[in-house]
Amino acid sequence: LKGLSISPNEKELSTQLNKVNELISTNNKPPTTTTSKVTNQSVKSQDKPVDRTVDKTIDKTIDDENEIDLKNVRGYQKTKNGNITTFFNHELDENTKQLIGDITPKKIDIPVTKAIDSTNHISNGSVWNSAGTYEEKIYTTWANERLNSLFINYNKTINISNYSFIFIIEKVSNLIGDAQISIIRSKRKHIYDYSFTLNFILKLNDEVVSDGDINLIDISSSLDSEIFITVKPKDNYINILDSNITSTMKKDIEKDIRSLLVTFDSEFKDK
Repeated sequence: LKGLSISPNEKELSTQLNKVNELISTNNKPPTTTTSKVTNQSVKSQDKPVDRTVDKTIDKTIDDENEIDLKNVRGYQKTKNGNITTFFNHELDENTKQLIGDITPKKIDIPVTKAIDSTNHISNGSVWNSAGTYEEKIYTTWANERLNSLFINYNKTINISNYSFIFIIEKVSNLIGDAQISIIRSKRKHIYDYSFTLNFILKLNDEVVSDGDINLIDISSSLDSEIFITVKPKDNYINILDSNITSTMKKDIEKDIRSLLVTFDSEFKDK
């Protein structure tokens, strides 16, 4: 007010003074009382007695010990014996238990493994192959050496028509083939296949009267190989080594050759 007396024309001061007066007048107003209207319907509802009986249709699952209402709790269930568990726990009925049988843990008796008998590996394969599965052993080197030792320098006296010929094998040539022992399901199979030529001479009275070749084709364990014997008499002894003597001599020689092959087969099968 003193400000207005000094400067009555000051607009800004007048505006601020008016705002202050309005606030003072607003705070000095008495509080207004409001009355709420109560409808007849609300009054009637208050007069009506409340039914406090429990609705038996409402299914509640309550834990007797902890008084926990599980009706609206997800993931839990109550077992027959009253325990609370999750829905992941499946309770078996009697029929299911009979179908499954006894599932009580039992002790597993570990069988004692037998020690590998190293002395029995000859018939069943190597020591490591105790199960007798497939195994293969190569005997080609042994077979080559044994065939040479059996035939080279083999000699025999052949008496034909008052003649006494000495049959001598000098060389084993064109030796082609292999030998092996296969073990399949603990069964040994001796397999070999050879073809070779035997070069021989015939002596009469310490003089070579003929030479020749014995061709053996498809030598195997069947022992039914073909044997072709060729006799080549010297010019001076063609008359002596005629067809009759030569034919008889071939039969005798072939018999001895087959006997030697049987020896080889028997020795190989002893491996």
